Amino acid sequence: MSTSSVEAYHRRRDALKPAFNYFIDNRLETASKDLISDALIDAKLAVVLTKALGRVAGLEEDVSIIDTYFIFENAQHVKTPSALAARRDSLQLFINAVCAYCSSNSPDADINNVTSSLRSLLAPPRYTSTPTPSQHSEPKVTPVKANSASYPNSATLRTTLDPRVREELKGHLWITRDESFFEQFFPANDDLPEPSKFPTHHPEKAVVDWFNSYQQTWRESKSAASKQTWNWKASGSRVLIHPDTKRKVDLFMYPDDEQDTDYDWAKVCVVGELKNQQGLGDLNARVVVQLANYVKEMMWTQPGRRFVHGFTIINTNMRCWIFTRSGGVASQQFDLTNEDGKRLFSRVFNGYMRMTTKTLGLSHTIARELEVGKKQLSVKDCIHCCRAIVSRGTTCWSATTESFGNNHQTTSWVLKDSWRYSQRSNEGVLLRQCEEVGVKGIASYYSHEDDAHIESVHHILGRCLPQAAILNLDWKDEKTPSPYSSQVFLLESRSIDARQPRQSASQSRPTPKIVKPNTGSGNKDVNSAIPEEIIKYDYNTTAGQGITLIPDRIHTRVVLSRGLQITKFTSALQLVEVMRDGIRGHYSLLTVGRILHRDISTNNIMITTEHRPDDYKGFLIDLDLAVPINNEGACGAPERTGTFPFLSIEILEWDPKQTGHYLHTYYDDLQSFFFVLIWLCSEPTSQLAKWSSDRSVAAAAKFSQVVDEINFRNLLGGFRNDTAQLKDLVWGLRDILWPGWRRLDKANVNLTNETVRDKFYGNIDKEFRCTIAALGGIVTGMDEKDNGAK
Repeated sequence: MSTSSVEAYHRRRDALKPAFNYFIDNRLETASKDLISDALIDAKLAVVLTKALGRVAGLEEDVSIIDTYFIFENAQHVKTPSALAARRDSLQLFINAVCAYCSSNSPDADINNVTSSLRSLLAPPRYTSTPTPSQHSEPKVTPVKANSASYPNSATLRTTLDPRVREELKGHLWITRDESFFEQFFPANDDLPEPSKFPTHHPEKAVVDWFNSYQQTWRESKSAASKQTWNWKASGSRVLIHPDTKRKVDLFMYPDDEQDTDYDWAKVCVVGELKNQQGLGDLNARVVVQLANYVKEMMWTQPGRRFVHGFTIINTNMRCWIFTRSGGVASQQFDLTNEDGKRLFSRVFNGYMRMTTKTLGLSHTIARELEVGKKQLSVKDCIHCCRAIVSRGTTCWSATTESFGNNHQTTSWVLKDSWRYSQRSNEGVLLRQCEEVGVKGIASYYSHEDDAHIESVHHILGRCLPQAAILNLDWKDEKTPSPYSSQVFLLESRSIDARQPRQSASQSRPTPKIVKPNTGSGNKDVNSAIPEEIIKYDYNTTAGQGITLIPDRIHTRVVLSRGLQITKFTSALQLVEVMRDGIRGHYSLLTVGRILHRDISTNNIMITTEHRPDDYKGFLIDLDLAVPINNEGACGAPERTGTFPFLSIEILEWDPKQTGHYLHTYYDDLQSFFFVLIWLCSEPTSQLAKWSSDRSVAAAAKFSQVVDEINFRNLLGGFRNDTAQLKDLVWGLRDILWPGWRRLDKANVNLTNETVRDKFYGNIDKEFRCTIAALGGIVTGMDEKDNGAK
């Protein structure tokens, strides 16, 4: 380069410094940095800028983009020249602005053009290259932290699992103040054999021998049934097996006709925990969590398990438990060394041995033929089962119906079995209403059971309800009354007497608390990796004429159309088409059905596998957390809802103690769609791991990732090869949801402002249609009735 050219280069570079410093100052607050010479922000882009300016300095003003592209392609630090191809237009605009700026008699007039074109050039490229074929039939799913449902259970994970189970049970344990527990579950019988003297100062094996000795005595007595159904076992040093878990159990009740040499969790009916440790109480957190871990394994390995009985014998004291989907309820403690305690033990033992599959809480759905809503189903295999205790306990079964006539036809369905809070609407009713008004893009309805024909937690617990007080495992740390003291019952009684009955469904809703999610390291099965439900509640609700602290859940069954979970997508095009139709379905549900979904997650967006009347390639399921919208636009349920990794930023930031109720809107659900898409496109990264961390950490991480350009680029950098071409789509969605990369005032996205709402959905759909076209897909026509595009 000649001396005059070098001088021209430096002159023009110095002239451009104000533009660069202005831009950097606004973005990175580093106005003293010289992007031209130091190449600090982006190595690839810095090469383009440096070389482009060099060409401007040494060539005529009509510098060719081909020359710049040649330099970029052969630059030492550049390995993907296709990135420049996506920036050709913005690079040419930048060069034109630079030339105009350098040759202008009044450069200040053109500084805005330079700044604007530079901003455009520094933006992530709009990928329009040919999609990379997927190398995996089922793309990997990012491991996540979740509640206890997400962990494979093994001894090596005890230190990780136990705190999660303890957190799950917080606020969901109760103890009864009288004999109501025994009256409910163990009928009195005066003609029972007495057990021998209980071994004191014993090893646990001595208690097992004592237990087995009484079992033999009971079998030989006239109290025993003519045909024995159950038998008590001890695992000893052996573990109970299941494909997903291995654990030792001290005592457990097992089918008597099973001759297994290796006992299976799937057949355990009742479980007992024994400990001999001086000074250890049976309401110690370690004891309760250990028993709860056993219960969790039983609910996981026995799809449709309705509730689980269990007990603890700690030193010489025994206490019985029952765990439902609302939590655990404990009996009074009784001492096995005195006569009253031994008589009560005989009653409890006899009660367990005489329980039926129904009173043990085993599934009703194991029958091959089942009637749901007066329609006959053939039930097949279990396709999904929730692992957590305190949850909806959703279990899904494949099912078929037969139609006879001129054309015999077998139709596939999903039988969904779950436990919803009594304050929530029946999903079957909502789906039927949606079908009647013509909502598109959601699961097709077939039948459901009315509430009058199914059981509830309150029905199961019966006499225990009015006599239950909250059990706080942290009573020592929080300096609250000991659960072994009658004082705790007196305090509960006073608080109950002081409460006034609730007047409406919306007023009786619980105060929610998010369960801190936990890690599922190494687990890539989304069914186990994503918690089904992350909401915790403290209830003060009415039960009939009395008041109880135990929340009621209703056993709910609904039959709906089958699909394939979106995590099973086989191409980027399929992912985009399914996501687009899921959002269209969300809009139709909101505007036509007047229902807000409130739980958008990877579990609830499905790939269409059979013909749908609306021809949608994807649809939404799971209206368990959905709420009808009243005429004023409020959903009537101001609690936090959703699946943790996909919650909106505002829901995560919400603190009920400081800001009161939070009104969930469609904007929260649209954010969830956005986070689901990123989740499905990404490899496991530290950025995504923060989404499943502590609530405040997750909120801060998400906010930083969407408003800070560099953090957002890093997030997109975690995309897999087979979804990298969707970065452009995600960038566009980010610009829509956070205009100007700033937080949106939620007052502008209330449910009554239809203009803003329709603009959101319309712009989002436009981004999806452009991406589908770029990927070679066919873009279906728009229907204003089911989408907000105008």
